Amino acid sequence: MIQALIFDFDGLILDTETPEYQSWQEVYSTYGCHLPLERWVTAVGSTLAQHFDPYAFLAEQSGQPIDADAIRPARRQR
Repeated sequence: MIQALIFDFDGLILDTETPEYQSWQEVYSTYGCHLPLERWVTAVGSTLAQHFDPYAFLAEQSGQPIDADAIRPARRQR
């Protein structure tokens, strides 16, 4: 008897990476910066914190402190 099934459809049935990347592109552009796709792909299929921190990279690229708590909800609404 099957007691449990686990499905990982993230990106398999629905492309969730493209809208995620596009939302980050919008955030970066408000700071006058660009998020290279080559940099983003290091995060695809993994927990972002394991390989790439988009907030830290944005702070590095913009040369200014970044308020992740303010950016997070606005970015997710996009």
